[in-house]
Amino acid sequence: MAAVYVVQQLAFSRIAFAASCAAIAVLLPAWRVLGGRIRHAVYATGTVVVLGGGEVARRLVLSVEKDRSARIAGVVWPGNGDAPAEVLGYPVLGVMARMRAILETHRVDQLLIATPLPWYSDVIEGLASSRVRHLSIRWVPREILDRPVSDLPEVIPLHDFTI
Repeated sequence: MAAVYVVQQLAFSRIAFAASCAAIAVLLPAWRVLGGRIRHAVYATGTVVVLGGGEVARRLVLSVEKDRSARIAGVVWPGNGDAPAEVLGYPVLGVMARMRAILETHRVDQLLIATPLPWYSDVIEGLASSRVRHLSIRWVPREILDRPVSDLPEVIPLHDFTI
């Protein structure tokens, strides 16, 4: 319709009106579909690994399952001792001592820390020198980890940190 102001022959033209209606009918739905795909690609969670083994980690896995853009690669066991084969159906990828290798192998986009050990600064220092880039680290606040299981919230809050 803007062409009617520029091209004199199209002024008061029903053809210009019909052409603009047809263009709008095609371009508007295409824009909505394309915009949804771009938004999904930009805001997608990606591959997620959860560090932890307690009830807080289990609830965190359940909440990540609700995010359709997230793909849980597995769980990293916080201790260096015996680890189960799986947690809530997801494989235990290894122990915390192998964290750097696990993150590089599985091309992890987001690491969720749901354990009071180690100190977060130790994890961040260890990962800062690795080849893992564009890794988003989110952790459960200490006051949530100290609560008894009966007082845990349904949705576990997280703090952010990005390398």
